[in-house]
Amino acid sequence: MTNLKNGTGKISPRQGSKNKLLVIGIDGGTLDIVLPMVHAGKLPNLSRLIHNGTYATLQSTIPPVTAPAWSSFITGTNPGQHGIFYFFKTEKDHRGGGSRKILANLNHIRGIPFWKVLNKHGKKVGLLNIPLTYPPQKVNGFMVSGMLVPRGSTDYTFPPELFSRLDKYYVDIDSLMVADKWHAKELVEKDRAKFMQNVFQLSKSRAHNALKLMQREPWDLFMVVFTGSDRICHFFWEDPDREALFSSAVQEYYILLDTLIGDLVREAGENTVKIVMSDHGFGPAPKKKINVFALGKILGADMQSLSFRYRHLKNRILAKIGRVRRKTLIDLLIHENLKISLIPMYANFLGIRINHKNYESIKSQLIDKLQTLHDPLSAVKMVERILPKDSLFQGPFAGKAPDFVAQFSYNYQLVFERRSNRLVSDIPKRVKTGEHRMEGLFIASGPQIEPGKLEGEFAIQDVTPTLLYLMGTPIPENYDGRLITELFSNDYLNVNRPSYQVMEDKLALSPDQATDAKQDDFEKSKELLEGLGYL
Repeated sequence: MTNLKNGTGKISPRQGSKNKLLVIGIDGGTLDIVLPMVHAGKLPNLSRLIHNGTYATLQSTIPPVTAPAWSSFITGTNPGQHGIFYFFKTEKDHRGGGSRKILANLNHIRGIPFWKVLNKHGKKVGLLNIPLTYPPQKVNGFMVSGMLVPRGSTDYTFPPELFSRLDKYYVDIDSLMVADKWHAKELVEKDRAKFMQNVFQLSKSRAHNALKLMQREPWDLFMVVFTGSDRICHFFWEDPDREALFSSAVQEYYILLDTLIGDLVREAGENTVKIVMSDHGFGPAPKKKINVFALGKILGADMQSLSFRYRHLKNRILAKIGRVRRKTLIDLLIHENLKISLIPMYANFLGIRINHKNYESIKSQLIDKLQTLHDPLSAVKMVERILPKDSLFQGPFAGKAPDFVAQFSYNYQLVFERRSNRLVSDIPKRVKTGEHRMEGLFIASGPQIEPGKLEGEFAIQDVTPTLLYLMGTPIPENYDGRLITELFSNDYLNVNRPSYQVMEDKLALSPDQATDAKQDDFEKSKELLEGLGYL
């Protein structure tokens, strides 16, 4: 393999502190877009990385959503260890009693982030726009927080003075606002060209500032995440006037992104290892919806009980007169004393919790019903797979997860419609034409990387120990992600044996007492999630 062998024909060891690594995140990146465009000659820079290196499908978390997926990458662990299952967490409300939902941020993630391991071993990091890295941490290097920074904030950089050195930088698509409110969906319907222009400009600004930081600041590992790919694919997966695997808008964005990636790769230098990765994949949005209330009747979950109806009515009345925050139907269902709780996790993923002493018997009945569930309109099987909790989540937070998860076909979207008894119906008007998939992408290229397609199963948390290995540092023993040994030759692994180490607790992320004081700021971030269709 090129660049690995010295004059004696032996595999050279790593150069220790001289190792450099560039990591480029494509939010929602998928090989279903990249490979056809590479084969068509439209992505020359990604094509070069693939040709000189390797690529594979990278499995996301369940659900395949930004918050848990990037948290798994940050910590090298599954959600049962780091504690982030969605954009929100439930915690005790010390001011009013009971519990409340809060938006997740870096202070809520548990575990040892990869940058602390690198810093401990003398490596400088440059981190730009990794989601859920607000508030920024003190690092040996620099950090610019990513989604979800509260709108209007200026405290999202470390060191703080870095903020003034950024050039026309946008954390997210602030220009997609109407009357100071997020209205991404409305703008897509009214002015597609403006939406695309704003997202393209956001990505150009991100790349411009990334290059500037790469040139002016010292770094051993530099990482930047582009989120425009997620925004474009959600709203522009399909062309309104033609059928194709994906739209011309998606192609235009990936052509731009390929150019920006090429600039970053050239700046990093030939001997720097390059990794391109995503938190999840993308595909067509479902055209049919499953009514969870109708599904509950089939599965034996009594979600229309008198008790539930009373609580629902009481919640609406109290919220109307300002006595309490109005709870969603999901909030009510989770806290309702039901034998079976159905918990939509995201899109086509349904969590199921059993609250009954006859647990095993009920679980067996539920699985049988789900496995034999067919679309009454087409007779097509609806459930792709059923996953028990212990196969998905391990760790101190696993108890917060559902007992098992049913993954429905990507053709369906789970919804709540209390007034309807229909199990399946068409979605009449789809503003979002693209939706998340489990299958993301992973591309690696560099002197240490064996060329050729990677075969096997790889999860997003596997990237974290792999980048630490590439940087010549020990891997924390509590990481449940595995080193992707398939990237390297046996000779290289024999010369450069991976090491594992118990890392001290002080390296782990810990709660910040200032989080509560800033919660009002995060209400604006919730508006962004609503505008993008996550809520």
